[in-house]
Amino acid sequence: MNDKIKLFNEQSIKYAQTQLNDIAIVNKSGIMYNYNDLYTEKFAELIVKECRTVINDVYHKTPLELCGPLLTVDEEIMNHFYGVEKLT
Repeated sequence: MNDKIKLFNEQSIKYAQTQLNDIAIVNKSGIMYNYNDLYTEKFAELIVKECRTVINDVYHKTPLELCGPLLTVDEEIMNHFYGVEKLT
């Protein structure tokens, strides 16, 4: 397994264990979460964040006139995973 994935796994386990006070918790929307839900949500969040970091790194190495598609990809990721609308 990739070292980054191992790190994300460890962070997700720690997050889920820390967040879980009892057998289940309820979020602001009234949705009940268990350990697996918390772990999966955190793991996915870390992967998406890492993808956005890679895009950002490539953006800073790319000539300005070629950066448009990178910004579009980042906006689409934000919209898809976080429900953030474009700021146009």
